[in-house]
Amino acid sequence: MVILRISISGIRGKTTTVKMLHGTLVRRGLRVVSKTTGDEALLWVGEEVVRIRRPKSVLDENFEVMKIPHDVAIIENQAITPYTMRVFHRIIKPEVIAITNVRLDHTEFLGESKIEIAKSIASSFNEFTGFVINGEERSDIEEIIKGRAERLGAHYIRARNYGIPCSESIGIVEEVLKLMRETLSEEERRELMEEIERGLSVRRKGELLWYDGSKVNDPESAEILINYFSRKYGRKFVISANFRRDRRDRTSLFARFLRDLSERDFIIKIFVSGFGAKSVARYVGEKCIYVDERSDSAQEIIRFSEREGAIFMLLANRKTKLVDIILEKLSDK
Repeated sequence: MVILRISISGIRGKTTTVKMLHGTLVRRGLRVVSKTTGDEALLWVGEEVVRIRRPKSVLDENFEVMKIPHDVAIIENQAITPYTMRVFHRIIKPEVIAITNVRLDHTEFLGESKIEIAKSIASSFNEFTGFVINGEERSDIEEIIKGRAERLGAHYIRARNYGIPCSESIGIVEEVLKLMRETLSEEERRELMEEIERGLSVRRKGELLWYDGSKVNDPESAEILINYFSRKYGRKFVISANFRRDRRDRTSLFARFLRDLSERDFIIKIFVSGFGAKSVARYVGEKCIYVDERSDSAQEIIRFSEREGAIFMLLANRKTKLVDIILEKLSDK
């Protein structure tokens, strides 16, 4: 018997929310089918996890996922245009749409401001939507999401944020459980908080402290993380921001962010690489240095960060040559 179909939408933290919610509901004895997105999409059927072999269109895979017997389906919204978001929700027909947050990303498709992006996300709500759970804190964004939900006759629910990055995911889990007349125990909440905090801990290689934020693809999320680490560790930062030819919108957003960031005392140096990085370095100013995507550049950045006693942090894009080289060096035994 199908109890709920849930769409996990928004910009950041969708995969984390799917995983948390899936595990929480499986422990309650429900048949849960969940899917995350990305280059290697994952499908959870109860305790089993399998990689999805993608068809020509990634939206098509959701037809097959929804055929798997389930009590609850939790599907990450993989769409990045208003049209494909609407198509996605036509396919899975979610009674619950949970929005983790609204950030400036995919601006070439969703809009050039958070207001426009919020409107794009809200436009995907449809007649199947009974509940909208919102984790975004900004009040003007909330008005857009709430207004669209109420015009469709859906119930609007504000998810709690626990004061650390990504904790809106826990608030969403709590609200879904309430819809099912269940509660999140204090022990479960503590375990989920610990899971988030583990993901928000820097790693160590020798004397170097470092954090892989290469999947932190928008400036607002990057700033939230940097401020959090600054409070937690009390250290300065060396940043490596790496750009892609196919994400020029993201490069433009990060250029403005890095220029503002460079003026802060706890930023020692910003290294940039990839497509358009020379222009970014000139725009950001004296704290910013362009580097080639070579092994010796990666080694230079790592050694510099270690000498400075700073936290070394990757940002902007994961799928770049220099990030691959850096991560390989940092994973060496």
